[in-house]
Amino acid sequence: MPQPERQPEIFPPGTPRFYQECKLISSGEAAPLRFQSSLINEPFGGVSHLVFLASLHRSPTCPAENVVVKLASKYGQDVHQFLESQLLAPKLIATSSMEGIPTAYVMERLSSQWVTLHDLAEDNTIDFNRRSGDIHTSLMHIVELLRGKGYVHGDLRANNIMINTNTLQGEGQPDIKIVDFNWSGKAGVTRYPGTRNESIKFPGKPGHRIQQGDDAKLLEIWWPEILASVERKLLSA
Repeated sequence: MPQPERQPEIFPPGTPRFYQECKLISSGEAAPLRFQSSLINEPFGGVSHLVFLASLHRSPTCPAENVVVKLASKYGQDVHQFLESQLLAPKLIATSSMEGIPTAYVMERLSSQWVTLHDLAEDNTIDFNRRSGDIHTSLMHIVELLRGKGYVHGDLRANNIMINTNTLQGEGQPDIKIVDFNWSGKAGVTRYPGTRNESIKFPGKPGHRIQQGDDAKLLEIWWPEILASVERKLLSA
């Protein structure tokens, strides 16, 4: 006797049992959310954030849309949406919030041609070295855009900077998007977390307010280090 076709799990292992629907930012309407897998359990920097791959169904007639879901108790949504408006962050599509648990932030899933700046420097040293000046110029432009709105990102490091590798071959500015807005907010108001990776030389102390110039200071701390690392790799190749 033929066995009935097995239905896919609603809750794949390691994914949340909550957040079965979210509220679309564009319309305020509810939309079903289905988790697929965990993306990362402990991202770079030693601070645990939960990030998942999922699918979003905007309406019964629309095909499923692949998205990324980030769970965070604190998140600079205004900063994310500002950079999104400048095409400098993934689209923030929806949120899901319930009392007593972190809010789910549902955003665009970038295609495979997008890599972190950290991975670009590790795996494609030639392109990184050739375009490093343009990348740095773009990052300083982003810092100035944030400054103009009174915002700070707070954790503007290479693992939170995405590069579209398809835009590295031409002469135009590389396409960049910023991610991870957990520390982001108004300069002088939002704070560094009390616990973080202290091997990283952040401009401010744990728990202290993130000041207007901290993004630029942090960039100038790690940028020479990543350049030196790439140069060593090229010399040893």
